[in-house]
Amino acid sequence: MAWPNAILELRQKLSDGDTDKLRAIKRCVGNSDGVNVTFKTFEYRRLTNFTSGSFPVGVYADGVILPSAAIASDDLSTGFFALTGAFPAGTVIEATYYLQWFLDAELVNFIISGSLWLGFSEDYTQTPAGLKPSVLSWAAGEAYQKLALRWTEQIADVYQLQGAPKEDTRTPVDYYTKLSKMFFDEALSRRNEYYRRQGQPLQPLFSFVNCPIPPVAPNR
Repeated sequence: MAWPNAILELRQKLSDGDTDKLRAIKRCVGNSDGVNVTFKTFEYRRLTNFTSGSFPVGVYADGVILPSAAIASDDLSTGFFALTGAFPAGTVIEATYYLQWFLDAELVNFIISGSLWLGFSEDYTQTPAGLKPSVLSWAAGEAYQKLALRWTEQIADVYQLQGAPKEDTRTPVDYYTKLSKMFFDEALSRRNEYYRRQGQPLQPLFSFVNCPIPPVAPNR
């Protein structure tokens, strides 16, 4: 494989590594009524497992971190976790944890998209070294485009549950959309610069297949 670290490089570009996204002492979703034991972190795709975490990551009750044994179960993909017992009504349940935005499979699809955009095949590992930055920039544009879509869907859910959302909730959508465009523009600029340095004309964003055409005798 000519590009074994493509996923890692894209994670670094997106600041989506194992320790890049820390949420510290963040309020959890769930009724603190003295009976309920099921709560949820706001974000899903958590990396921190509360059943085995240790200070400073973990679940807090009124500012005091709970031992991992106090967590009965934890689902990282959805953010839901269950306590072994309920706390008195009004107890504030918070958590500190790391998360990631994207799965490896999603990042691979973004990178493949970048390879296809440049006119190559789905085998992104064969991308010429000088064009890898273009692929990564395009992939980052795809990633932020997906984040904008996710946030838009989240706002729609809030609207259905609570009525019209506040105006400032659109800020992340606009921000991610602008970042997406910035990276798409960066991909194009880097592609053009690569071919300029090679002394070649700009290449088309599609591939040609050369097929021999047999001579055909003219009709008489």
